[in-house]
Amino acid sequence: MSNPHHQPGSSDESIQIRARAMAALRLGEFDLAEQAIARGDATLAELVENLRVYQIELQMQSEELQRSHARTQQALDRFTMLFARLPVPALLIDANGVVMESNQRAEQVFGLSTAMMRGYLFHRLVDADDYQAEVRGALLDARGSGQAEVAAVRMRACGDSQMVGDLHVEALTDPVSGALQYACVIIDRTEQLANLEKLQASVARLRARETDGSRAGSSRPARLLADAGGRVLWSDAALALPVGEALGARVADPTALAAALADGEPAEVVVPDAVGRLQMLSLQPVRDVAGALLQWVAMARE
Repeated sequence: MSNPHHQPGSSDESIQIRARAMAALRLGEFDLAEQAIARGDATLAELVENLRVYQIELQMQSEELQRSHARTQQALDRFTMLFARLPVPALLIDANGVVMESNQRAEQVFGLSTAMMRGYLFHRLVDADDYQAEVRGALLDARGSGQAEVAAVRMRACGDSQMVGDLHVEALTDPVSGALQYACVIIDRTEQLANLEKLQASVARLRARETDGSRAGSSRPARLLADAGGRVLWSDAALALPVGEALGARVADPTALAAALADGEPAEVVVPDAVGRLQMLSLQPVRDVAGALLQWVAMARE
């Protein structure tokens, strides 16, 4: 007995037609009606059904295109949001080195507005020698391998001051045009490298003083210089501690030293000198202008 409630175009029939359309898409059968006509046995009902199958196929293809577009747009939106919120300078440039997008931090560092930055030539932000020697090659490397890095690149910052940073380059493809683009992220190391130079100069001065004192035959308290983690950078002849050795390997109370290193506060430790005598060293922290711990200076108490 037929179901009095079943009508052509009902949900069951639609599900069957959709299943048939999916099967046709998977098998690549896109000419069912043409095949039936060629056989000479096509009926009006068959042609109507095949037309409905084609309509479902087109609808399914349209839905997939819409989903694909939505996924692409979501990925683009996430990239745009991340790009804008990065706490470091970031630029998006085209294959010719023209800036297409910049985040707020880049505009602050380089002293250019959004409008001025867009269309700006990337190489004008980089020291000419560094661009020719390293940055230009890094862009070519990124084109081939997808990414590249250049350390300690000199760049023109706001007010024509100089910034030194590590440049990270990632090759991208524009989702619409397919054109090559580069995402350039700069990690500012200006202050870090300046502090390193100061540290090296400090070590050099201490070595010079030690040499002068030895020549003069003067007797000075034992001294040493250690990095923020407590590794020896320099020690005078009275202590003769190897460079790179952890100070904790020599002190009488490593636990107290570890606490002092963690707190970054002045402390006193006992270490043996070059002839085995115990020396009480007064450890004093050395900090940069922002308060970050750079190194420790120690001198024996007289």
